[in-house]
Amino acid sequence: FFPQPVFFIDYAGVRDFGGKTVEVSCPESIFDVATMFECKLEQTVLFKKVVAAVLDIVKEGNFDLSDEGIRVQTMDTTHVALVQMELKESAFDEFRCDRESCVGINFEALTKLLKLCRDDDSLSLKKEE
Repeated sequence: FFPQPVFFIDYAGVRDFGGKTVEVSCPESIFDVATMFECKLEQTVLFKKVVAAVLDIVKEGNFDLSDEGIRVQTMDTTHVALVQMELKESAFDEFRCDRESCVGINFEALTKLLKLCRDDDSLSLKKEE
């Protein structure tokens, strides 16, 4: 039995491996489940910079997903700094949110994952029911 992931990150791009150009694409999902949230950025540079800025202050927090966009509001462990960030739906090339929800995010792990993406790679985020 494998636990079902609640949040998928999909990226696509072109990589050069020793003179061979290889197109890289992750599958959207191996589960047959209804999608309740998905968004896409044609370039990851904005999202990478936002996540890096948040990581400078907090290690984990929540993505509050709504039809208005993605919102983060969390305090650092010493309760000195408050991070409040919002990416409006208009910042994305594609955006759909069927109902509001909250997803816990480890920003350190997300940053490591985003380092695999180049700035001009596309990035898709998806949450399924």
